[in-house]
Amino acid sequence: MTRFRHDGVPYFSQWSDPTFVNRIVVDGADPCEDATWTTHGFPDQASYRFWAPRVCGLACLESALAHWDVAVPTRWELVGAALAHGAYEVRGDGSVRGLTYAPFLRWTERRFGVTGRVHADTTLDELVAAVSPDQFAVASVSPEIRDPVGSPQLIGGHLVLVVGVDEHQVEFHNPSGVPPYQANARLPRDRFERYFAHRGFTMRRPPDHE
Repeated sequence: MTRFRHDGVPYFSQWSDPTFVNRIVVDGADPCEDATWTTHGFPDQASYRFWAPRVCGLACLESALAHWDVAVPTRWELVGAALAHGAYEVRGDGSVRGLTYAPFLRWTERRFGVTGRVHADTTLDELVAAVSPDQFAVASVSPEIRDPVGSPQLIGGHLVLVVGVDEHQVEFHNPSGVPPYQANARLPRDRFERYFAHRGFTMRRPPDHE
C-alpha cells in the first residue's frame, strides 16, 4: 500500500484570495470584489471572471512548480500558453473544452521539464500509487468535493492535487475548496472515491530540480 506525503506544498486557489472563495462559490459574490484579482496578470475583469472557475488544473500545476522551486508564470500567462498548446479550447458557443490531459502534459514537458502520464479509466489505488517524493497525482473529481457530504450529483469536471496518501486516507489541495476542504484536505479513501471520476494524470519533478 502506497504511503507518502509531500510536506509544505504551496496552495494555489483558482481565485486570487483563498479566503474569498466561500463568498464566491457559496454566496455567489462577484470574484472581482476581491481586489487582488489584478495580481494574476488578467487584462480585465471579464477575463478573470471567465477563467477563474476553469483553471483548477493550472492551479494544481502552480502548486507543484512552486514546491519544486520552478518559477511560476502569472495565471494569465499560463492560460494563454495552455490555449496555444491545445490544453484548453474555447468553443464558438463560449464554452471551454479542457483541461485536456495529453496536450497539457506535452506543454508542461516542453515549458517546464515536467513530465507526466495520463491515467484514463483507472482506479483510485492505481492513481495514488504514483504519489512519490518526485511525483504528484492529479485526480478528476466532482466539484462537490468541497463539501463532501452524501453522494455527488456530478462525477468529474474538477481537478485536485493529491499531496499525500496512506492506507486510510487521501490528502489533497482543492483549488476551489473552502475550509476545511481547501488546502491539505483529508478524506477517508472510500469517501474520496465517491467523488473520483476514475481518471487523472501525474506530474513528475523536472530533472534539473531533483
